[in-house]
Amino acid sequence: MSCVEYILMHRLEILVDALNPLLEADQIDMARLERICKYMKKETYARFKLVDFEFYNEERLAIINAEGLDTVRGQDYESCVNRFKLTKNFMKHIRFQKYFKVEKSMFYSDENILVYFHTGTAKNDKTIYSRLTQPETGFFISPNDVFINPENKI
Repeated sequence: MSCVEYILMHRLEILVDALNPLLEADQIDMARLERICKYMKKETYARFKLVDFEFYNEERLAIINAEGLDTVRGQDYESCVNRFKLTKNFMKHIRFQKYFKVEKSMFYSDENILVYFHTGTAKNDKTIYSRLTQPETGFFISPNDVFINPENKI
């Protein structure tokens, strides 16, 4: 591990230690969150990943599967293929969450990646999620832009 990699890894650990308590704080300190976000943008050269388990859940998967049956009945084969791909993506997320027993939102760092496992269950999830996904100043493009495969190293 190079010196630069070590420094980056240490900075990400500091960010994780700063962000995780904000998820369950009684009152979220927005000024602190903004300082952390500015630090993330300026001082780290990390990649940011969002794994959104609130979006990719079994209830939505059931709806997609039911709609998929309608596309089969209507013989709309292009939509069938799209539904199949979407179903596969949902199933990957659901398997990942079960495999790693992710029950609550948290931040995690590994090498040069800061990961936000979003479940929607933390007290301040909505505030933090909306701040980090803002198009102009956030770090994540959309709620479904990233998936990390449980068979691969994070």
